[in-house]
Amino acid sequence: MDIAGERHTITTSGCVYIPAGVEHCPLGFTRVDRPFRFSALSLVPHYVSDREERAVERAGGAG
Repeated sequence: MDIAGERHTITTSGCVYIPAGVEHCPLGFTRVDRPFRFSALSLVPHYVSDREERAVERAGGAG
C-alpha cells in the first residue's frame, strides 16, 4: 500500500487510518494466506472526488 508516496507492507491483522487529502493507493495483494476483509469507510454525506471538485471550480459553480 502506498501512502503519500511511501510504500508500506502489511503483514498482520489491523486497521489503517488515512486522513482526508492524503494520496494513497495502489493496493496490491502479492500473497494471501487466509481470508481477509477490506472495507473503505467515509463519514461524509456526499462524496466528491478531487477531479469532480476541480471541474466545478473551473466552471465557476458551487459543489
